[in-house]
Amino acid sequence: MAEIPSTAELLLRADWERPRTQQQQLGMSDLGGCRRRAGYQVHGYPSSKPSGSVQAVIGTAVHDAVDAALVKMREQGLIPADSVINEEVRFGGVIGHPDLYVRPVLRDVKTVGYDLQVANYRLNGPPKRHLWQVMCYAAALIVKGLPVEEVQLDYLVRDSGNTWLWTGPFDYDRVFAAMQWLSQIRETPLEWLSRDYAPDSAQCGHCPFFDRCWDGHVIDRDKRSVFVVEDKDAIGWAEKLEDARTRKRQAEKDESLAKGALDGLRPNGRGRGEVQLEGFPYLLRWTVSSRHSLDAEAVREDYARAGGSPPVRAGESVKLELVVPKDPQT
Repeated sequence: MAEIPSTAELLLRADWERPRTQQQQLGMSDLGGCRRRAGYQVHGYPSSKPSGSVQAVIGTAVHDAVDAALVKMREQGLIPADSVINEEVRFGGVIGHPDLYVRPVLRDVKTVGYDLQVANYRLNGPPKRHLWQVMCYAAALIVKGLPVEEVQLDYLVRDSGNTWLWTGPFDYDRVFAAMQWLSQIRETPLEWLSRDYAPDSAQCGHCPFFDRCWDGHVIDRDKRSVFVVEDKDAIGWAEKLEDARTRKRQAEKDESLAKGALDGLRPNGRGRGEVQLEGFPYLLRWTVSSRHSLDAEAVREDYARAGGSPPVRAGESVKLELVVPKDPQT
């Protein structure tokens, strides 16, 4: 009997066979994402592996359920008969599928993993990618003669079920910015386009061009070693490292100083305490907790008295230092 794939593997297999997943052309959901990935799509490169993730499959299932419910509501006359539900639109040569348009409001559904993401969106506004996507949906509908006065992003948190609805007016400036970004992708040679995510990030790991993108890195080394292969200015990279560490040390000093000063406002001796400063967008939250960690020195002494050595776990770390070389004259 053949081995039965896991639930996650089955979900991914089903998702890979969907026409939307196999779509090679750049979509509106790709606007504002990784420029290198967009370049592969714009220039017609075939994918090097299937894309997607279980989280994305869950998001797709949510969209499918929402679409089915909306279609049924339209059939029942609960929403207008001319409502647009998940229909393909095009603008600037890019394909999109807006979730719902009921004159003159356009709504797009977004699933996110954690409440913290929505909390960030509440404070700072939706991310650029989401705004570019929904505004380009709106522009595509306007070109077709359908007025759009208001756009909405309807967020659903996967792990809690909480929701948040963002509403704003149609903003042509965001459409213009998205089209400028796209023009730069089209006009820039592929090898000059930046890789905007780290190779161990979720965005990179699920990218269909992952293998092609990082091809050429030094074997058995970090995949980002491809940068020093492509740009052989090793001194420039070393200077970049030195500058980053200098800024990091100063930032850590500034952080320590600010935390020490603000500790004078801390209302709690243990547990959690909060302070809201008038005119400051964030809440100051202190969490005082106690922890118990293993006394490694005592454990080593106990093992030594018993004539043994404590068990250790093998591991490897890579440390890179910037060391002033010794003067050969001294």
